[in-house]
Parts: sequence; C-alpha cells; structure tokens
Amino acid sequence: MPLFIYLQTNRFMSFITRNFFLFLLLILCLSCFPGKAQNGLTGIGQWRMHLPYNKAVSVAEGNGKIYCASRYGLFSYDKEDGSIERYSRISGLSDLEISSIRYSNNAHVLVIAYENSNIDLFYDDNTIINLSDIKRSSIVGNKSVNDIFFRDHFAYLSCGFGIVVLDLSRKEIKDTYFIGPNGAPINVNGLTTDNTWFYAATDNGIYKAQVNNPFIFNFSEWSKDTTILNRNGKYTSIAYFSGRIFTVETDVTGFHDYIRMHDTAWSSPPIDSGDVDMKISTYLNHLNVKLSYTIEAYDASLTRTHVMSATEYPNTLPKDGFIANDNTFWIADFNNGLIRIKNFWDYSNLTPNGPKSPSVYAMQVLNDDLWVASGTIKGTTPAYSYNGTYLFTDEEWKTFDRTNDSIYNRITFTDVNCMAIDPSDSKHAFVGSWGSGLLEYRDHGAVHLYDESNSPIHAINGASPGYYLMAIGGAAFDNNKNLWVANCATNLPLLQLSSTGTWTSHPLPSQFSVNYFYQLLVDDFNQKWIIGRGGANGIGVFNENDLANPNDNSFQLLTASAGSGNLPSTTVFSMAKDKDGAIWMGTDKGVAVIYNPGSVFTGDDYDAQRILLQQDGHTQYLLETESVLAVAVDGANRKWFGTVSGGVFLMSEDGTQQLKHFDADNSPLLSNYITSIAINDNTGEVFFGTEKGIVSYRSDATVGGETCDKYLVFPNPVTHDYSGPIAVKGLVNNADVRITDLSGSLVYHTKANGGEAIWYGNNFKGERAHTGVYLVYVSNEDGSATCVTKMLFVH
Repeated sequence: MPLFIYLQTNRFMSFITRNFFLFLLLILCLSCFPGKAQNGLTGIGQWRMHLPYNKAVSVAEGNGKIYCASRYGLFSYDKEDGSIERYSRISGLSDLEISSIRYSNNAHVLVIAYENSNIDLFYDDNTIINLSDIKRSSIVGNKSVNDIFFRDHFAYLSCGFGIVVLDLSRKEIKDTYFIGPNGAPINVNGLTTDNTWFYAATDNGIYKAQVNNPFIFNFSEWSKDTTILNRNGKYTSIAYFSGRIFTVETDVTGFHDYIRMHDTAWSSPPIDSGDVDMKISTYLNHLNVKLSYTIEAYDASLTRTHVMSATEYPNTLPKDGFIANDNTFWIADFNNGLIRIKNFWDYSNLTPNGPKSPSVYAMQVLNDDLWVASGTIKGTTPAYSYNGTYLFTDEEWKTFDRTNDSIYNRITFTDVNCMAIDPSDSKHAFVGSWGSGLLEYRDHGAVHLYDESNSPIHAINGASPGYYLMAIGGAAFDNNKNLWVANCATNLPLLQLSSTGTWTSHPLPSQFSVNYFYQLLVDDFNQKWIIGRGGANGIGVFNENDLANPNDNSFQLLTASAGSGNLPSTTVFSMAKDKDGAIWMGTDKGVAVIYNPGSVFTGDDYDAQRILLQQDGHTQYLLETESVLAVAVDGANRKWFGTVSGGVFLMSEDGTQQLKHFDADNSPLLSNYITSIAINDNTGEVFFGTEKGIVSYRSDATVGGETCDKYLVFPNPVTHDYSGPIAVKGLVNNADVRITDLSGSLVYHTKANGGEAIWYGNNFKGERAHTGVYLVYVSNEDGSATCVTKMLFVH
C-alpha cells in the first residue's frame, strides 16, 4: 500500500502518533474504496522524452560512469550498480543533437558539444552550465565543434574557424585562436600536445605552436609543419600517443584516409589504413582507430589488441570507443547505442529503450497503445526511409524494421505513413506504406502484407511494368469495424476490408480518383473524409449508402468556394472529429471547422467556419498565418494544433481561447515543426511528433465515462512538501466535483476536464488546506451517476 512509503519519514510518523484515530480512519477509507493508488502515472504538467538512444556517436568515462551520447540524447551507465540514467532538456541539458562528449578527470566535468555549436558543461554534482557563445557568435561560416581536447583545467575545442579555449574551473570561455594565414578562419579538426608543442590538424595542413608561448593567441605564433609529405593536405584528427604524433590524412580524391606518424620524422605506421571516414583518439594505454565499419585499439608497440567490426558483430556501426582500465571495450555504435565487450563471448548492449529513429509522420493511440508510422514523404515521392513502425506499449518501445521483421523486410518502398488501430484490439493495427501496400501488425511485428497479389490494392496509374508503386495515403475503421483504405492515384482508390475479411472496391469521381491522399477519417454518420494531396486538392466526402448497390454511392468535393465547403484553402493537411461530431481541419491558412458534417449530402449548408479571435484589440482568424499539420481532440473536447513553425497550441473547446502554447524555447518541445499529435484518453498524455523525434506532455484532461467505478486520487496521501496538482481521475464525463472536510464544509468546487478534475490544495480563500481527511463527491449533471472517495492531506 503506497501509504507505507510515507511512514518512513519522521515528520509523518509524528503526525500519525498525534492523530492515531485519524490514521485508523484513513486506513479504513483507503481499504473501502477501490483504485486510490497512483499506479506510476506521470505527473500532470510533466514532460517525457521518447528518444532514439541507439544512434550513438560518442562515449566517455568519468565519475564511475560511462556516458554515451546518441545523436538525439545522452545517457549514463553506472559501472557499480548497473543503473542507466537519461539526460535531456527536461533534466537541464540546453539542446539536442549531440556531436561529441569528453570527460575531464581534472575538472570533474563532462563537456557536451552539440551540432549547432552549443556547449554544456555537466559537472559531477549535476550542475549544468551552458556556454552558448560559439552558437550565438557572429562568425560567418563553419562554427562546428569538431573535437574536444583537455590539458590541465582547460578544454580546447577544435572548431570550424579555429580553436576555442574553455576554462573549466571558471566555467567560461578563456580565449579564441584564429590560426589560419593572417589570422583567417581555418577548419581545425583536432588538437593534441607533446607538452612542448600544440599540434592542430586542419583542412590545410598541420599547424603547431609552443605550449608555453604567452602570445599563442596571435596567429603569427602558429606555423605550418612543412616536414610532412603533404604539407597542404587535409588532416581530420590528431593524437599524441606513446611519445609519437599520429594523424589521419585524407587524400585528394576523398576516397581514402591514411594514418601518418611522427617520431623523429613523418612515416606510415603499421596500422590498418586506406579506409574512409577514419578517426584516431587516445585513452589511457591505447590508440583507438575508427574506420568505416570497424573500431580497433593498439598498444604502445602498435600491436592491435582489440577489434570490433560488423564481421564479428552483425549490424554494428561503431563511431567511437576506448579501452578502460579493466580491459573492457566501450563502444558508441550508430545502430545499437552503447556496447560493452569484455571478450568475444561477453557482449552486452546497454542502451535505454526507445524508438530506433526520431522520424515520425503519423501517430494514433488506443487503450494505452501508441502506434507510430515513421515514413517521410517528399511531395508524392517515396523518401526510401527504413525506420519502420513503432509501438509504445506497457511503457516500452518496440521498433519493427528490416532488422527484426521479415515481412517489413520484404517491401521495397518502406515509407510507412498512416495507420488504423483495430477498435476491438489495440495491439492489432494496419499501417500503410507509400509504395508497397498495406501492412497488418500484431504487437510482435507484421503478420501480413496486402498488395496487388492478394487484394484490390493497385499500383498508381502510369506506373512502369514491374514498378509496383502501391501508395496508401490513409486508413481508418468505420463505425461497423470495417477498415477503409485510400489507395492513391488509381481508378478504384477507396477500398474496404470488412470485419469478415472481404475486400470491396469503390470508385470515386474522376477529378478525385487520380489524386494522392493525406488522411482518411470516418465521421459519426459513417461518411468517409479524404484529404486530397495533389491534382484536385480539398477534401472528398464519400458515403457508400447501400453496399449491395454500388451505383448509389454519394460523393462531394469540398473546395474553397462558398456553398461547396468554403475551406480557407484547398491545401488541407489534417483533420480530427471532436466529441460533438464536428470536423476540425488544419490548412496552410489556419483552422476551419464543419459543425454539421451530416448535411454534406442533404442539401443543407455545410460550409466550413473559421474561428474569430480577439487579440490586442484586433480580430483575426485562428492560426491564419500558420500551416497546421496536426489536429487532435482531448478528453475535455479541447483542440490541440501542431504547426510548421509555431509549435503547439491548446485551444478551448470552441477554439476561441488559447489555453497553452508550447514551442522549443518555452518548453521541452523538440522542434516547432509538428508532424502529428496523438492523445492517450486514459491518462491525458499528449504525444507530439516533431521533425526531431517524439516528446509527450501529461495534460489535465481525460475521457470521462458513464460511471466512475474506476476512479482514483493521486497523489494520495498528499505530503506536506507536495505543491503540485492533485488529480481525481476516472470520473463521469464533465463531472461536478466537490471537496469537503469530514464535517461537510465545502473546501473546493470544480468541473472535470472530461474524466479528470484538478485541485491544488487550496481553499476558496487561496489558503493551504489543513491537515486531515477530505471527502471527494462526484456526480454527473442530473445526479444519476455519483461516487465518493477520500484522501489524506498533510499541511
């Protein structure tokens, strides 16, 4: 029982001692009413990152941990207890897309470099200092951070314009060296020292300067090494190891890299060479050499002691690695994340769970199961992405792609872009690909592929013989649990798969059948709404009427003309049906809504309406300057809109009031470009698909039911140090909620957002409520459905 966790604190024990009978009453209350535990739900107003940690690019050791940076996130592995901890903008990091990390044992800090030249200093005490000077600088051209090198309490950053020196003790930038000819910017790829000279590997030779030169900041103190064979060559990394300088030279063709070594003179060492994308580094007693598909380690005698390649370990793509003191090989792998190799037989993957890619095009949630289609479509052309289909279930991400799904591996065009979840089984879904047909999934992967060989699905009109481009642009289940599929640019583009497994093809008018499609939606009248992507844009509405008579089908094309839809624009990106049956649409000119979709075929007015807002004394249409790519409706019938450049907007039920606005600057939102939004009606968690991955936010609205037999209060008990929202969940829809003390005095009164009500622990005067047991009375509008529960509140 969760209460016992709180009994361990002295303050709470003191409260229980002084209020023994109240404690007994609490135990009785909690045992008499079901469902009062928190069940591990994410707190209201909190965010979660759902990042692909497998795309590892850099690895470092320090503070008893192994730090691994993926392209999209950072995590650590504790070598003592085996725990894994994730770090993101939620936990204090300032940015995304890490390029490299290195740990300074001298300063006890992890230096994090991002692809946009931002820098974080992550100290052992969990302090994070952001140094955004390079990112914000007015330097024209390349500002990338190519390498991180430590000496004493300084970090030397090799950058696209020169060398930046960080003082890790003072937590600030100390100096910048422009070492190119006449002080011109030059791309510095790496830096090292033999404690007498600094050596900088650049795109135009190797430059050196004396370490103790007080004027080292002056370009004239840096000179090019003319003793190396190719004095003007491109050198991509450099390291000092076992009394010698090693560097990687890229030949003029760009197809081969070679390692050069300087002892008394420059030569070619007995190390694997001639590959591309090579990089060298040192750690402890080894020289590490990264090749295209292999990483190797050499000892002081230049004998190879460790190797990790795709030959021995299939589907690996190492990007960085080192040998620790205990001879363990730690590797950052771009396909698998953090890899630990103790010997050939002891291989471990220590990567946190997450989707394998940040790509997300469409999402849908049902019964706590989130399905994600990752494909990217450029206009009407496949992008040939192989990121697969994701399923988030039981707090775990599963990715079905070519590495683990034999049916997915069979398809040529793998841009999966839409899905429909079986309303009877949330672990059963159909996913459309932009080129290879329709995939049927269970929670263990694809189980069937529908294409021209076994269904009415056809290739697009005009496809070359043998070029089977079967583009599926939308899928949805109707009110009778039949699956509808939009098969783009064919003579019979609308297909139906009945619940008994029978396929039926439906023609559309010629001006719409040649179209490509964005989305398919079924309204409360079982009408099918289809967004046109090319040719005749706008929205097509279809009703099959009598299935036995294919000649009585009805079709209406909605356009920008008054009387024919009155859309703000025929460029429509998204649709959603709200709790009242209205159809909300996102276009390149903002939002519109059709309140009476049942009138499309009756001859009554069905034109779309735009929402007028008053802001700063001006009247404007809702998001009229935004392209709205995503529309979603939460449990309180509020509207969420995702845009191309403005982030996410939460609007009131009627769309006239802005309740929240999230963007990349004021929230952990990964990007302002929102591709899709999906909402878990059971928990209120809102998932945002962005161009940089998936992030979710726990809102304060869930879907209410007809009864409140699964209600719960959390947190319960409420401790003295908790000041966040107290949620009452699982209520009847839009319930009336009253909170009283045991004497019956009313403390708080509110209305539920769908199936969830929120209390912040204050009474009507704004004062913190007193310690005690409180009763929560819940009822629907007519009082026919009621429930009562209790909570313990500690001031």
